[in-house]
Amino acid sequence: MAGVLFAVAVLAAVYLYYQNTLMNSHGKKTNETEAIQASSRQLLCWALLTLALIPLPSLAFDREVNVICAGLGSTMVNWWIPIRALSALYGRGPAYPAMQYDSLWMYFIALIAPVNFEFDKSQTRDASFLVRKAVQAGAVGLLAGGLERYLVPPDYLLATYILFLFVTAGFIQFQFDMTAAICVYFDLCSCSESFREPWFADSLQDFWSNRWNRMISTSLREGVFLPLTQGKPKSTWRTLTAVFVAFFASAVFHEIMLFHMLGKFTGLWLTYFSAHGVLAVVEGFITRSLPDIYKNIPYNAKWIVTMSVHLYLAHFFFWPVVMPGGVKEKFDHGVFD
Repeated sequence: MAGVLFAVAVLAAVYLYYQNTLMNSHGKKTNETEAIQASSRQLLCWALLTLALIPLPSLAFDREVNVICAGLGSTMVNWWIPIRALSALYGRGPAYPAMQYDSLWMYFIALIAPVNFEFDKSQTRDASFLVRKAVQAGAVGLLAGGLERYLVPPDYLLATYILFLFVTAGFIQFQFDMTAAICVYFDLCSCSESFREPWFADSLQDFWSNRWNRMISTSLREGVFLPLTQGKPKSTWRTLTAVFVAFFASAVFHEIMLFHMLGKFTGLWLTYFSAHGVLAVVEGFITRSLPDIYKNIPYNAKWIVTMSVHLYLAHFFFWPVVMPGGVKEKFDHGVFD
């Protein structure tokens, strides 16, 4: 079954690639009906690709033996492959240039590579910088994990939450930035670091858009936010609606990933990221309505509010499925045992 679904997904991806390169070779369409029909076909094929990939992580990995592979596999096939394929249909993201230059192998690399592709030359990093960032993140993650596992009492929940946040960030950044360093070294693509000290964020927008897992935030921006806003009349409510839709898409992807790690739907991560979407909309409305007042709020005050929101929502909706015999226990066995 897994082989059949994988074959369907590959064929759907190849179809999307050749449809796009064919349209590029014929130039810009002049018939509006044809453009709508072509877009509909592509979106239907993209939906087939996405649906075929949903069951694969559970079919490929035993979550009881290796929850890390189940989680990472879900992140790849249920998250950034569909989002990058979708963004390419709108002329954005790392897969679109491969379509333009008619390079199928680069198209698949752009879909699957766990790196933060960077098209702004002022933000690109060399391989040595990325290796240094990866090593630093990995060391911090191991140190935090050791402290949490061997020194912090289990009932010190706040300390456990914070330390495991450093473990998660370090584990993800080590993998992503080390892969990015390899890609940059062999001149396959331009990249930048995947994390930028998220614990210093002074707003939800700063945390999610600029600092935490930038590869995912960039993909959501290119595949969800920009298609809903660009080329349309500017409107605060359209922008804020697109912000919430991007968060809701992230919520759905996280809930699918959690299913592949636990084997059940809980709705908690769906609620957690949707709640962040609502609060990000409120924050965006305030910053647009009262820009002068917001700018004069001290950094320390905004940082305290931002971190408090994270910890409060995480306590009720994120950590309950991680801590008590859940994802964390399986993660610890995979990393420390």
